[in-house]
Amino acid sequence: MFRTGILATALTLTVCYVAPAEDKAEPKEKSAEKIKKFQGERRDLLKKIVDLRFAEFEAGRATLDVVLKAAQQLLLAEVELATTPKERLAAHSARLELAKKVEKLEKDRFDAGRASTADYLNAQADRVEAEIGWMKAGGKEKKDSDK
Repeated sequence: MFRTGILATALTLTVCYVAPAEDKAEPKEKSAEKIKKFQGERRDLLKKIVDLRFAEFEAGRATLDVVLKAAQQLLLAEVELATTPKERLAAHSARLELAKKVEKLEKDRFDAGRASTADYLNAQADRVEAEIGWMKAGGKEKKDSDK
């Protein structure tokens, strides 16, 4: 009888100890869903910011560093949300395309005497960084026959 009492007590403590762990799993799942929602919202906002900043840069009303910072933040947000290698590659591809556009604009300005050497070099360095990220994410250069 004494053993039965000890066994019953041990079983009760085990059940009581395990049960709250299951209850705690649900809030973690809800938190994860909420975090994912916020991450998506942040990404969407950053896309709008990049579009606006690039338009301002194109019109000569924003500086290079503002565009590059926004583009980098967007890339980080997209990579954070990506769940597949294909999604990560798409994020890096979009970043590379923007870097190429920015570099071309900055080169045109440099050639016209409206941009400093440092800004043009900064745009080139940013494009190279974007290419490195793209290649690390799985991007492959097109062969001459593919062009």
